[in-house]
Amino acid sequence: MQLQRKQSTGIYETIGTREGYVSVTSPSYRTFTNVKSGSDDMRIYLLYYEDDIDNIVEFYRP
Repeated sequence: MQLQRKQSTGIYETIGTREGYVSVTSPSYRTFTNVKSGSDDMRIYLLYYEDDIDNIVEFYRP
């Protein structure tokens, strides 16, 4: 999992990460402290494996 901030060039830069195993009985809790308030475009980029398949999900801050 990566927290990314959009730069003026349009490219997302990773500013925080979380790696490790998660499950229903062992969820992931991660507080990102490098987040400033404002109008910067941000997203969470999540890469996970399920049934030996890579999956990517992106969550954008409005």
